[in-house]
Amino acid sequence: MTDQEFVQNIREILDCGEELTADTVLETVDAWDSLAMLSVMAFFKQTFNVSPGFQEMKGVKTVADLILLSKK
Repeated sequence: MTDQEFVQNIREILDCGEELTADTVLETVDAWDSLAMLSVMAFFKQTFNVSPGFQEMKGVKTVADLILLSKK
């Protein structure tokens, strides 16, 4: 999966009309909350077989951080 495809998937998971880039700070996205975080965690498990912990996810600040986390 390319980074662009990844960002598109995150945008769909968040169901937001905002444009996302790797530099987008997640706290500035209205749809980013604990439920969205759980949805992203499920996406990681299903797509990449990666299971980040809640504490790991709390440390994520940008979409680029999510990309890096997905590659662990």
